[in-house]
Amino acid sequence: MDAQAGISIDAATDSNLTVTGADQDLDIAVSGGGSQELRIASAGTGPSAIHLNATAGGINIDAGDMIDIDAAED
Repeated sequence: MDAQAGISIDAATDSNLTVTGADQDLDIAVSGGGSQELRIASAGTGPSAIHLNATAGGINIDAGDMIDIDAAED
């Protein structure tokens, strides 16, 4: 599906977006250049409000410029 306008998907209960086939990828991208941002946000208050989990592989973070990580507490 290609959309010429915005898309909004909202849910009031637990939800997921899953690719179940072997050797398949799930890409979430902002493309086209310019000053776009890909934002992942959580209003959760638990210790894992945002949880990245690679159960059998690594995590790779690449940046074309700087990386900035801030924490309000230890």
